Amino acid sequence: PPSSTHLTPETSWLYMRNNPIVCTTVQMSIAAAIGNINCTIETAAGTRGTTTHTTPNTTMTISASLCEMKRDLLWILYDGGYLSKFPFALIELGDCEEHCPSSRGNEWVYIPQ
Repeated sequence: PPSSTHLTPETSWLYMRNNPIVCTTVQMSIAAAIGNINCTIETAAGTRGTTTHTTPNTTMTISASLCEMKRDLLWILYDGGYLSKFPFALIELGDCEEHCPSSRGNEWVYIPQ
């Protein structure tokens, strides 16, 4: 039978192939909430900002202030050891460093296995 193109918990990388990250501490819940902050803002075409994608009527921009806040909060959680079991938050931290680099983004960090 043809495979479905719909994402399911069994096939989605976000759910770790049916093994979702279960937030067992307040800190992991905070990491999940911060990791899901969307720094992309949709504005009317022609609005000034860092443009990442444009359609005829809208422009997608990255909010530098929001991205920096998210990055800094994720670094605090990383330093506390709260991202070690939450790879999605590490991906989000890397994404923030790509768009709003900090001096820490150029350092080597230890990622437990």
